Amino acid sequence: MFKNIIFLATTILCIIQVNAQSNKALVVGKQIVKTTKMDMKYSSEMMRQQIEQTVVTSTKSEMVIISATDTEIKIEDKIKKLKMNSEAMGQQMEFDSDNPNENGLLKNLNDIINKTTIITANGNGIIKTVKYDETVEKLQAQSPINGNGYEIGQLLSFILLLPKEISIGTTWNQKVGNDELKEEYTYTVKSIENGTANIDFTAILTQDKKSEMQGNKVESKLYGTMSGKLFVDVKTNFVFSRITTSNLKGTIEVMGQSAPVEMTMVTEEFFQ
Repeated sequence: MFKNIIFLATTILCIIQVNAQSNKALVVGKQIVKTTKMDMKYSSEMMRQQIEQTVVTSTKSEMVIISATDTEIKIEDKIKKLKMNSEAMGQQMEFDSDNPNENGLLKNLNDIINKTTIITANGNGIIKTVKYDETVEKLQAQSPINGNGYEIGQLLSFILLLPKEISIGTTWNQKVGNDELKEEYTYTVKSIENGTANIDFTAILTQDKKSEMQGNKVESKLYGTMSGKLFVDVKTNFVFSRITTSNLKGTIEVMGQSAPVEMTMVTEEFFQ
């Protein structure tokens, strides 16, 4: 239960509001390989019991741009490899898609490998619809951690829409949010070399999200900061890499019980 809540609490829904140049990274037929590593430390207290968990995951996904116009983008995505190592309360759980596990708490992750997800976004790269494979949809009804992690309203992760004119020192703000989530980003161009911009960013996040998991109502209230670095092609807006450090605090309420939580996450994403 707590493993599922952790991932649920980190779900982020985004609506981008920035005056940016048109995106040129989306060429029909383009194949994109994404590798991600996430290292998370989580702590909480429930019924006077201290709960600490560490989770390390590495994922390889393959994406193909099916169609792209000024108003709509459609992408096919498949998770090709997944490794996860989690330790909580003295219990260790491991998963490796190269060596499928038929037992244990993470065995359902076998069923998300090589399943097709179709994502449709608007011309700015904001996701409008997500269509999962039927098997993945059934797993998501049991736990929100199953699947590719796409959410309606979220920005496609391999795109950053840059201002029309940028140079070293250029700074701009990006407001992200909806009724449940508020984020405020500040981006600063640190250098530009060979057509690639080195960009630092910071963000403030607040979230008040209500949802349901396995028939139980869950409410997560989180706040904190994010910071990181991106390398972006200044002509196409294509993100080569993104590194994010998140420090979040708050509460999670489930089955009438409220628990304080703290999370630190370091996420590294690479696209090619």
